[in-house]
Amino acid sequence: MKKLFLSIFLIQVYFFGQAFSPKDWTILETYTVPGKASGLAWDGTYLYFGIYGANGANVHRFDPSTGTSQLQFSNPTIGDSYGMTFDGENLWIIDRGSTGNAYALQLSLSGSVISQFTLPQQYMSGIAFDNGDFWVSSYYPDPGWVYKVNNTGAILQQFVPPMAQTWDLAKQDQSIWLVDYNGNMIFRLDEQGNVIESHPSVSQRPSGIVFDGNYLWVVDGALGANSTLYKIDPGGAGTPQLTISQTNFNFGNVTLGAQQEINFTVGNSGQAPLTALFGVPLGSYISLPEGNITIEPGATYNGTASWGPMFPGPMQTTGMLSTNDPLNPEVELTFTGNALKNGPFLFPSEVAYDFGNIRTEASKKWVLTIQNWGNALLSIDNI
Repeated sequence: MKKLFLSIFLIQVYFFGQAFSPKDWTILETYTVPGKASGLAWDGTYLYFGIYGANGANVHRFDPSTGTSQLQFSNPTIGDSYGMTFDGENLWIIDRGSTGNAYALQLSLSGSVISQFTLPQQYMSGIAFDNGDFWVSSYYPDPGWVYKVNNTGAILQQFVPPMAQTWDLAKQDQSIWLVDYNGNMIFRLDEQGNVIESHPSVSQRPSGIVFDGNYLWVVDGALGANSTLYKIDPGGAGTPQLTISQTNFNFGNVTLGAQQEINFTVGNSGQAPLTALFGVPLGSYISLPEGNITIEPGATYNGTASWGPMFPGPMQTTGMLSTNDPLNPEVELTFTGNALKNGPFLFPSEVAYDFGNIRTEASKKWVLTIQNWGNALLSIDNI
């Protein structure tokens, strides 16, 4: 009976692993890094990434302890970075010229070229070190391929990945992580190419991935802009995800002494509890829900914003919604409205004006603005 139960359990884990498994996927931190980052490597202390596009010769180092990055080196030998890995001492990147097969380029941490070997195709992308061998991938022509090669480029193993545009690879024990550039997906495969789990990337064009022994790091983002680096716990409790019905609150015309209310909703479309805390400027006479609010996954909180003005005139101010959603830690809220006195209320722009010196038979113009900050019709009989 024990053997039978164990067999069924393993089959179930493997079967359900083919689909998106969100509860094991927790985004812990996000960071902005320069350029279209491409490829990720981990040396035990720092992350390294290259650049695809402008400044393709640059390699940057990221310090997880401070959340900052700096230029590690620049080498014109690198046309662009198509994947990156670390072999225990040096970096490897995929690079290619305009013709011929791509090559794996070994670089010291100061940027000096140490060695290289030729790869199976021209349009190669990701690379992951594996005990002296390498996992590499191609992204054109479709379908792409994932190859295991030795340090001379000889093919040891190959399979077709789940999507055609694999851009970078990473090893975790006996499995392979990969990011698909056009499919905006992250996959974990066994070494035969079977999908263990899959996750959508947060943004477009995921282009780097590495496992540091505890956490998974992924980088994505559009061309021509800075990229976002994500620290992910693949075995976590899930990530909360904020949704809010509105961030702009227009109370319209409100009479002094009255209260105007606007109902709104805050939701959690993630997989872990969302905590939210509202804040508004002191003296704004705006009321929002107080204290920490906890919203369970899939649930919605119904809130009310109210404004009870004390002085006539226009109101425009901002507040803040703070959450534990790592992608939306702070959301700005905008509040506008007009506070009116009961009855008509004349409000001139000025009550006195000095024309100064005027030349004889000349004239000067003064524009007087008159506003009605009351809730009833203002009639002006004469001026």
